[in-house]
Amino acid sequence: MKKNTKKNKKIIQDYKLWLSENNLATKTIKKHLENIDLYLNYYEVVEKEKDIGSVYSFLNRWGY
Repeated sequence: MKKNTKKNKKIIQDYKLWLSENNLATKTIKKHLENIDLYLNYYEVVEKEKDIGSVYSFLNRWGY
C-alpha cells in the first residue's frame, strides 16, 4: 500500500504542476486535485505510465 501511496503522490504533484503551468485558476486547480485524489486513492491506480489514460478518462466524465 505504501508503494501505491508514493506513486499516487507523485502523480498528484505532476498533475498540479501541469495545471499550474497551464494557467488555470486556483479554484479550478483545487477541484481537479480533489477529483484526481479521489480517483487515485479510491480506485488505486498502480502505475502512472500504464494508467494515465484512465486518469484522463475519469476526469473527462466531468467535462475537464
